[in-house]
Amino acid sequence: MSRRRAAYIAVFAILILLCSCPRRGDYIGTFDMSHYCLEKWDGEHICGNSEYGAGGDRLIPEHSLAVPASVLEKYPLGTKVLAVYPNGGSDTLVIQDTGSALEELGRIDLAVRTHKKALELGVIEGVKLYTLK
Repeated sequence: MSRRRAAYIAVFAILILLCSCPRRGDYIGTFDMSHYCLEKWDGEHICGNSEYGAGGDRLIPEHSLAVPASVLEKYPLGTKVLAVYPNGGSDTLVIQDTGSALEELGRIDLAVRTHKKALELGVIEGVKLYTLK
């Protein structure tokens, strides 16, 4: 293969990677991320009040995010966000819930399937949230 062709292939591969990555929009803020479960125990939800979010949509484990009410003032339910973790990883999430304690704690809260998983994940400090373009 010629050097020129190899260079074209490399540039094309980089363009594909750039286009397939989530694109950051507005910076929402930096939060500590706690986790809550959607698991029922004796008919009651252990961590959350329900398996449904503030807008009535069913919450999706490891995808549905609860945010403080102050965030909802600018970014409504259904807003897709990019969570960037301190270790460099990231996840695409959707704002689907809110919680009264989140405001005073300065936290966001990610729904997970089980109480065990919520305890394992604990609190992740310094998670940056951005809207997705």
